[in-house]
Amino acid sequence: MELVLKLELVSNHKNKGRSDHHVFLREFSETETRAHRFTALITTLRLVTQNLRRQTTTTLRDIFYKDVSAFQGSQTRSNDCLKLVSNSLGFSLERDLKINPSPKGLVYGGPHLHLQSKNTHISLSYNGEYVLVPASISDETIFTSEHIDAVIITEKEAVFKSFSAYLQVLRNARTLITLTGKGNPDKASTRFLGALRRSFNNLPVFVFVDSDVYGLRIFWTYMLAAGGPASSVVFAGTFLLEHERGYLTIAQREWKLMMNFLKEVTSFESSFCKKPETSIRLIKRELTRGMLLGKKAELNVMCDTSPDDSLNEYMWKRIAQQMCDKT
Repeated sequence: MELVLKLELVSNHKNKGRSDHHVFLREFSETETRAHRFTALITTLRLVTQNLRRQTTTTLRDIFYKDVSAFQGSQTRSNDCLKLVSNSLGFSLERDLKINPSPKGLVYGGPHLHLQSKNTHISLSYNGEYVLVPASISDETIFTSEHIDAVIITEKEAVFKSFSAYLQVLRNARTLITLTGKGNPDKASTRFLGALRRSFNNLPVFVFVDSDVYGLRIFWTYMLAAGGPASSVVFAGTFLLEHERGYLTIAQREWKLMMNFLKEVTSFESSFCKKPETSIRLIKRELTRGMLLGKKAELNVMCDTSPDDSLNEYMWKRIAQQMCDKT
């Protein structure tokens, strides 16, 4: 399928009037590759204009699927065209053009949440399924008729699903919300956490990540999104020397990443922290231990090799301990 333009030709001669002429879009370019790029760009402009006229909020993925053939089946080409349009116009893709990154975060729990400004409802139920974090969250205020005891964040989707299923069977009196960004969190996930923290004062947040440079940086990202080291975001596990076995050896590249991250955390602490913060201390401790021993600890691997607790039991005990410490 090719994009065809209909041109209306107007003659200067009195007897000749108007005539229609159809032109293949590829005729505007010297090569087929350039023609495809031009087609993708024209399609992007059309879709962006339509979205602005309708005053709706959409996602990068939705834009791509509105005309897959125009982008040659490439999500990357679609994203590149959107960035080109927004940069050329001097507009923000999210704020001005209302096109957000496709959300990937999942949330699960008990209460019914109502986002004020977008009039969006998030229905959570321990008997229900996971819910995709809304893409359009910005400076939201979240309301709920129920009390929320804590937010539990996991680095990995598999851990999130396992612990959510554990909560469903447990049916504890506590009302918990579980959240995962499936690895490095996207903006929707961090904004959702920020909205929860703004809406519910002193809401405890417990984060479970691997004790490696990637997991620690994920905790760092969530902590900053929730208000920084002084917020009630707790690094709940796992810790490098917490188990007897199950350690993995770090690669040379990871060692360099750990060193750079340690410098970043130390610089942040000296610039913005007036007093020692527990979260900063734990990050620095885990990074230092990992570099000294040349080892890292992945949450699911450590618990699978532990003779004592399963992964879910370990997490539940850590949460109960932290909740008791706060009361």
